[in-house]
Amino acid sequence: MSTGLITDKILLEFFKSKIDIVGFHPILQKKITKWFTFLESLDIYKLDKSNQFGPSEDSENFTLFEFATISQKEKKKKAVSKSFNDEYAIYTTGDLWKSILQGAIEILKRYDLRENPSYHNKIKNSTFTYADDLPDITDLASYYERATDFEKILYGSDPWYRDHFAHVIRVWLLGFYVIHKFENKILIPSLPEYKSGALDFFSQEELFASFTIAALTHDLGYPLEKLKKLNKKISEILDSFGGINWSQINASMTFSRHESALNLLKLMSSKVAFRNPDLQGVYRDANTQLQAFIVSRQDFKTYYDYKNDNDTKSNNFRILLRCQWKYFEKFNDSLENNEHGFLSALLLQRKLIFFKEGEFALEEDYPFCIEEARQFLIRREILRSITTHTCEGIYFTNTLALDSLLFFVDEIQEWGRPFFSDLYGGTIKKLQQKVFLNTYKNEEINWAVDAGSISMDQAIYWLVTVSRKYSIRFRAAPEEEIRKFKCVWTLKWENEGSNYDGIFNFEDKKVEIKIVKKGTVPSTAILETINQKLDSGIYSNVDDIVDAISNSEEIKKLKE
Repeated sequence: MSTGLITDKILLEFFKSKIDIVGFHPILQKKITKWFTFLESLDIYKLDKSNQFGPSEDSENFTLFEFATISQKEKKKKAVSKSFNDEYAIYTTGDLWKSILQGAIEILKRYDLRENPSYHNKIKNSTFTYADDLPDITDLASYYERATDFEKILYGSDPWYRDHFAHVIRVWLLGFYVIHKFENKILIPSLPEYKSGALDFFSQEELFASFTIAALTHDLGYPLEKLKKLNKKISEILDSFGGINWSQINASMTFSRHESALNLLKLMSSKVAFRNPDLQGVYRDANTQLQAFIVSRQDFKTYYDYKNDNDTKSNNFRILLRCQWKYFEKFNDSLENNEHGFLSALLLQRKLIFFKEGEFALEEDYPFCIEEARQFLIRREILRSITTHTCEGIYFTNTLALDSLLFFVDEIQEWGRPFFSDLYGGTIKKLQQKVFLNTYKNEEINWAVDAGSISMDQAIYWLVTVSRKYSIRFRAAPEEEIRKFKCVWTLKWENEGSNYDGIFNFEDKKVEIKIVKKGTVPSTAILETINQKLDSGIYSNVDDIVDAISNSEEIKKLKE
């Protein structure tokens, strides 16, 4: 078996071994450690025998999806019996979600010089202490719990609906694995004026905390996006029954919420710009000032040290925000299409105090200091990456920026997500999909999904829809010259006694898509068929393209 196998057990064991790297507040780390204690008490977890983060057949039994149900039952049982042991104080997926999110926000607040100006000085003098007051995210955690419960209804609205709540914890765990197992660094948000210095403009701890928030919350808006499908299913059954009048479930933003949505568009579309003090012309030596700030912040002992340093530098240049039209228009499409990525970002902006305490101005001539610009960038990157994961208009030029990292690990997370048919048929413990992550670097991503036994039409549909999605994200676009990575995704399946590989390969600005039948000469005819139909607009939707490919002579020959 390939050493790249990814399972819930393997990711959890790796996280347990590296939890100190994250930088969680000791109180939160203790809670998560208690969660490990409960996890290890479960028979389904103990029976899995993963070998030091390497795969084994036994490590595929445990799933976070099933754990979510088990843990809720155990929690209720202990509450009723009043035998609540403090060792198990944190053990449901909802509790884990809340603790990790809270820990990530605390890390970002810890690095915020507006709140903690002496933090870097404490590190330098080895007197570093954690902040004690943690932000309250109870309201958002309650929404997560309610949305998880509502998911049962969503499963019935769509036979192809997949879990989106155990899923987000898996996405976060996979991101942790990608960064620390593959020894990657998250790329710093683009700031052209800053080239290099004694320290990075953002620490890796801050950037991973930002990824954590994005990973855990990127699907929170999903229930709102799916209301239309729910209406359709209700209409179908009531029409069949006949003689019943009903009003569809309608949801629209209030005027004030729509105004907030437009302001969020402007925030996510803005970039940092540097100007001379008189606001005329570009300040071309910002890099020197930024480096000086990063060095001087190590000596801040009080808020006034921070303020005086900022005031001095503000006399040399102004930092402004400028809206980028290409982002504004693309994200506006997400708003109009009710995409859950944008809705999730809007929910965060409205619910979490952390985002309300960011820095932004609707007036483009409002000046910011360096730390205010830093805090704007970190929040913008979180919200932008969440929106980007469902916004096809945004293309990727790398694999380790916050938005691309979230997109790719979200795509790779295919294991352990049952369809409605799995739940209804009682096959949750026999889910076929296996994921093998072979490489994840900024130069190359290579992973495979083994779908088990599926029909040729199902495989082609899967291959076409995913290939279409990736082709759009890797399309020719501004700055594509800096796109140096290779992306290989393989879909493996078995049909009527034969084994097939459907391969999407992006390299050197070219896309190749092919189906290979094991033991035969590879067929590449599907490449031309997919690209021609998508590019020419001959077929208006994926279903038509799939039908054309499935009925083509090339596929008929391949099946012989």
